[in-house]
Amino acid sequence: MASRIVSYRIPQGSVLGPLLFALYSADVIRIAAKHGVCIHAYADDLQTYISCAASDQNTTTSRLLTVVSDIDRWSMSRCDT
Repeated sequence: MASRIVSYRIPQGSVLGPLLFALYSADVIRIAAKHGVCIHAYADDLQTYISCAASDQNTTTSRLLTVVSDIDRWSMSRCDT
């Protein structure tokens, strides 16, 4: 994953903060759901998770890494550089 300078921010405590986070997180949740991965969203935090049998850990790890890669690609596609 490449580092990027953030050009735009939402001030902490702003009125628009929760709405903009909801709009942002909707795409991330959609990406995770496409791969059958769950999202736990609370306040300003998102966590991906999935459960599996011990015998399926390699496949499950691969699914999680694919989700992270897809979210990274989605995020980078929204950069203004």
